[in-house]
Formats: sequence, structure tokens, C-alpha cells
Amino acid sequence: MSFFSLDFLVFLLIVFVVNCIIPKEKRYIWLLASSYYFYATWSFKYITLLILVTICSYCASRYMGSQQQNNTKRKKIVLFISIIALTLVIVLFKFWNFLSNGLYKFFGISDHVTGGLISVIAPIGLSFYILVAIGYMIDVFRLKCVPEKNIAKYALFLAFFPSILSGPIERSNNLLCQINTPIDFDYDKTKKGLLLIIYGFFMKLLVSNRLSFIVDATFSNYCEQTGATMAFAVVLYGIQLYTDFAGYSCIAVGIGKVLGYELLENFKQPYFSLSIKQFWNRWHISLSSWLKDYIYIPLGGNRKRKVLQYINLMITFLVSGVWHGTGMQFILWGGLHGIYQVFSRILEPFIIFSHKKSVINRDTFSFRLLQAIITFTLVDYAWLFFRAPSIEVGIDITKKMICNFNLGDTLLYKLYLVGFDSDRFNILLIEMVFVLIVDLLHENNISIVNLLNHQNKAFRWLTYIIAILAIIIGVIHDYGLDASSFIYTKF
Repeated sequence: MSFFSLDFLVFLLIVFVVNCIIPKEKRYIWLLASSYYFYATWSFKYITLLILVTICSYCASRYMGSQQQNNTKRKKIVLFISIIALTLVIVLFKFWNFLSNGLYKFFGISDHVTGGLISVIAPIGLSFYILVAIGYMIDVFRLKCVPEKNIAKYALFLAFFPSILSGPIERSNNLLCQINTPIDFDYDKTKKGLLLIIYGFFMKLLVSNRLSFIVDATFSNYCEQTGATMAFAVVLYGIQLYTDFAGYSCIAVGIGKVLGYELLENFKQPYFSLSIKQFWNRWHISLSSWLKDYIYIPLGGNRKRKVLQYINLMITFLVSGVWHGTGMQFILWGGLHGIYQVFSRILEPFIIFSHKKSVINRDTFSFRLLQAIITFTLVDYAWLFFRAPSIEVGIDITKKMICNFNLGDTLLYKLYLVGFDSDRFNILLIEMVFVLIVDLLHENNISIVNLLNHQNKAFRWLTYIIAILAIIIGVIHDYGLDASSFIYTKF
């Protein structure tokens, strides 16, 4: 059941109405049933796996929470076994096809001998809810939270339907605490949630999906494109990925607000970042903070010598690359970000020294703009390997952008549009500028919701109606009644 289907809108309306009617102490039962139903519409045969992960992590956490301090060794063993078991689940479902295909090729075994590969399809949302479970168990082990006794509440914590498909990757001290302390209906929170949902639909349907027409057409025929066209497509892909995933996060957080819950913030104007480190504090925040708390810090974090810090950074970002996909290009993507982080730390003392000696004034707008441009360029180049089907293709495109840029013909004949209608692109450009303006306002702590609240009711409702109609008309024009799924659901 897609977020963009009529079935889902009816489902959400029913969930909301019943959630408001029943006693707040019992809402978790209704929301758990609703979440399991929602997940079953996506992957009914794998709902058993979700239940098994829930029971495994719940029992392990209860055991660790029941042990005294002198049984730390046993707690470590239980935690270790549980993490290995859940990690193996991810490896089995996400990497089986990749590993088995590689082994067959390595040993020279052909498909007619084996009868073909046994294909395994990873359940949707698997990587996300398993990370939630692993983080929860580690928090219980570290005594950062008390293990939840009510298994239904814990199950809802893992399976909450707005976030199970693509996050945010929740923490017990946020969502689980709210499940245990439900609040009454809040009109302002519900209104903010609905506005977030509308904006998320706008980002996904009118920006990301339209960008996909150009990006997909360019990458599918990259050999015939100029270097300038490929560079343009790579930039557009960075915007597409942002509006896709941030759009999903807006919808998820918005649905959470409508139901009375505050989900974790997942994006904070990442393309305004002045460094790679700052980028990862703004992009997919729930994942980057998870990697920091449960991978980087346990490895030693900043407590080790510089060289070990750099190694820890590389390991953390390589893990991030592996988590995102099975191809070697994802490992390279993670490795590039690790290298970016290492070099930025190496250069930091020299930049600070130049600032002190007044060689570089870091407080000027021009310097901050230069930092933002450099950061975006580095991030966007790494996205090339995130999008390319292989490292070899990514390298070929890089060579093309360097050796065959051909900007003149690209602009003269509008080759960068790869057949996309010029008028539609101009509309898309206006939509991208609108997203930029919204991010600029948020970057300066200006709330659009507060701006609308200060307007007359007639103006506010006219704005809402125009926004909804624009989305509906745009979707019908581009897709009929069908819209593509989110990019990040495959991770």
C-alpha cells in the first residue's frame, strides 16, 4: 500500500479517527494492529520475520535488563549473539544474490549446472527496523534505557507504519517513551503534520519524480551523452535523491504528528552544509547518528590517536556503504565520504592557523559560499557512484565529464534535457527554486507554518487548496494515477 494510493489515504483516515476515539492508554494496540496490516500489504509473507526480530530483540533486552552488574559477561554474550543473528538476517536477504552469484562466477559454475540462482528478495524496511532493534538492545546493555515489559508496545516501536519502510531510525528515548505516555488530540500538531505531508508529496511527486525522467534517461544512455550533460544529470540526481528521501521523511514525520507522535528529524538543509562533517549532521540524521553511536564510538571514536580515528572513520563509512547496497560502487561511495572526512580533519589545523594569521577570513559570506559549493561538489560527485550501476560506469562517466565536456553544443541544442519537454523543465525549475526558498527560510529559522498562521483564514485555506490541486494535477499529468515508489525503500 503506497503512500500515494487512495487505499492508503482511506487507511490513514480510519487509523486517525479510531485513534482519536479510543482511550489513549489503549491506542498502542490499535496502532500496532494498523502497522502490521500496513506492513502486510507490502510484504505479507515476511511479516513473520518482523515478528521474529521483535521477539528476539525483546527477549534479549529483557534478559539483559534482569541481570545484575556482576553478570556483565553474560549480558555481553547475549548482546553479541543477538546482534550477530540480526546482522546475519540482513546479510542473508540483502547480499545472498550478490554473494552466490560471485561464488558461482569464481568457481566457474554455470547456471545450467545449478539450475539457476536461487533469488532472494529482501523484505521492505528490513534494514531499518533491524537497526532500530540493534540500537535498542545496545541502549539496554549500556543502561541508557529500561527494557520495555509490554511486548505489544515494543512491537509498535519497531513496526510503527510511518517509519518502518525508510525511517527515521527511531530511538527508545524518543518514540518508545511517547508510546508509554500518549497525549490527547492536539489540533496544532495535527495541522503541522498535514502541512508536512502536503510538502512531502510536493517534493516527491512534483520534483523528485520529474527529475527522474531526465536522470534515468541520461544514465541509461550515458555513452551517447556529452560530459556536460552527464555533469548536469549528476547534479540533478543529487537534488532528486534529496527531494525523494526528504519528501518521504516529511510524510513520515507528518503522519506521526497527526497520530500524536514526534518522530526524529531526518534532514536539516543538508546542501547548505559548509563541510562534509556538517553534511552528515544534516543528511539522514537518524542513520548518521546511529552509525556514530553504535559503530564509530564503540571503535574508539575520537578517544584514540589520530591515525586510529581516521581508521575508525573509514570503517564507519564503509559500513554505511555496505548497508546501502550490495554493489562495489556503494562501498566506493562510503569510502569516498570516509576519505573526505579524513582529509578535512587533516586540513583543519591549517585552516584554523590561516584564520588566526588573517590569511583567510572565515566569517565572510564569500568564504561560506565557497565552502558550501565545495562541499556540495564533493557530495554530488560521490552520488555519481551511488547512482551508477557499477564502478566501471562511474569511472567512464567521470572520464567523459573531464575529457569530453562539450558545453557549447550541450547548451546550444539543449542536450542536457535528453528529450524532456522545455516547458515542463521550466516548471520543474520553478519547483526546485521553491524547495530552495523553503530550505533558505528554514536555515534562517523562519517557520512557514508560523507565517501562514499569521495570515487570514481564507488566505490560508486558499493556499492549502491550491497546493493540493497542484500536486493532484501534476501527478495525473505525469503518471496518470500511479506514482513511483521512494528510492530509499530499497535500502
